[in-house]
Amino acid sequence: MWDLCRLIFGLIVDLFRSRAALEAEVLVLRQQIIVLRRGKPSRLSFLTVDRIVLGWCVYRKPYPH
Repeated sequence: MWDLCRLIFGLIVDLFRSRAALEAEVLVLRQQIIVLRRGKPSRLSFLTVDRIVLGWCVYRKPYPH
């Protein structure tokens, strides 16, 4: 219940924020996105050997017991 009251109060307060405050918040959030994207490692690609091993694992038939 307390969380719901805080949410409603926050929405009401946000209605009366100045445009400069909103633009400042947008700038800060954009900078955070840039920093988070910069820290993300790039995706590694499969080598030929990796593809061969993966294909062998997928298509090999199990031994009958």
